[in-house]
Amino acid sequence: MSTLDYGYVTDTVYTNQFYRETTPSWMATAALLLGHRPPDLTRPFRYVDLDCAHGFTAIVTAATCPHA
Repeated sequence: MSTLDYGYVTDTVYTNQFYRETTPSWMATAALLLGHRPPDLTRPFRYVDLDCAHGFTAIVTAATCPHA
């Protein structure tokens, strides 16, 4: 059982990596390759990075998609 410290799990190490598989451009490409119409990433859209750990993926996504 994990211990909690002010809402954070303290017995698990948070990752500090960038995960390209969760970026909008990667997911749009995967949708296209699977035969689905991808969303238009040039228009404003919503993006959520659940369990973002240190937030590197969210930071890169915010920098590359400021309209997200």
